[in-house]
Amino acid sequence: MTMSQLHLFHPDEPKLGEKSKEQAQNNMPQKPWPQLPFLCVDTETTGLDHTSNRVIEVAWILFEQEKEIFSDSRLCSIGTPLPAEIVTLTGIQDAMLVDKPAFAAHADDLLKAMAKAKFIVAYNAKFDRLFLESEMRLIGKTMPDLPWVDPCIFIREIDRYKKGKRLKDASTRWGVTLKDAHRALADATATGLLLYKLVPHLKNELLHDLMQQQNRWQEEQEHNYNTYMAKKQRP
Repeated sequence: MTMSQLHLFHPDEPKLGEKSKEQAQNNMPQKPWPQLPFLCVDTETTGLDHTSNRVIEVAWILFEQEKEIFSDSRLCSIGTPLPAEIVTLTGIQDAMLVDKPAFAAHADDLLKAMAKAKFIVAYNAKFDRLFLESEMRLIGKTMPDLPWVDPCIFIREIDRYKKGKRLKDASTRWGVTLKDAHRALADATATGLLLYKLVPHLKNELLHDLMQQQNRWQEEQEHNYNTYMAKKQRP
């Protein structure tokens, strides 16, 4: 994972709580969420702005009952040279994208994988979600209306006094192997394994309750971050 590890808060990020509680609960599976199939996704991109930058790699892996069911990773041609900082960070070079199709060629396979999941998981999910929505919008497609679970929010809460909240830092602390960091499949795999490690510390049994807790923590973290930035800017 590259940009998706940055500490970013987007005011336009949708939350489950924006739906009515009754509607949200009715749509949620009534089965312990760790037993449900979920799809971990990760993107590598040319920059931070989903409105102007592009996805150059997307990966997904389906987990169920702590087992990896299937996975895939796709490089995406964008038709323009990659920024030097992205090449350095990810190791993805222009030559690796020359004969690769654009994101549009991979979209249906990703959507089919999403259809097999009860929820989506990504580390700092707001980043990957906005980029994937943007890429889908460009080709006239939409992603399924599934909840997005973000282990980064849980790490910021559970490990609030521990140094380092990036995926690599969290993986090291929680005993998850992360090889080839900043490549999409490696990051997606580590994210899923990390989520399972966090299960004993997440007391919510049902997905609906987990999402409510995630939204509460996210709001608190955004408030604390904005308060910190406001104090920092004072003369």
